[in-house]
Amino acid sequence: MLDCYGEKEGKKPGTDNQENRRIYLIAMALNKASPPQRKILEESYGRRDEEMIQKVKDIYNELDIIGEFYKMEDIIHDQILNEIKKIPEEFARLLMGKWAYVFTYGKIGTPSYVDS
Repeated sequence: MLDCYGEKEGKKPGTDNQENRRIYLIAMALNKASPPQRKILEESYGRRDEEMIQKVKDIYNELDIIGEFYKMEDIIHDQILNEIKKIPEEFARLLMGKWAYVFTYGKIGTPSYVDS
């Protein structure tokens, strides 16, 4: 995402488009594109010509690829949080005890070789 739209975040855009890398943005665009848009993407993606790069970005904008990216990011974020909530408290306490042992050089916590 930052490779294509990094200038908005104060970062220098990269070259995923010009180097024909198979990234999430182009995969999503090809999936959503109409036949004419797909043709433009196939002709323009992977080119070093600024006009071709802009054509790809224009289609990304037409298809609201940024919006789709953020929707997917929210879905994945929610899935991760739900998975974290499923971790039993006993396991979390055991894990924290082992981490404490490692990070305090055995001063607190439970040794990692002890299965509680």
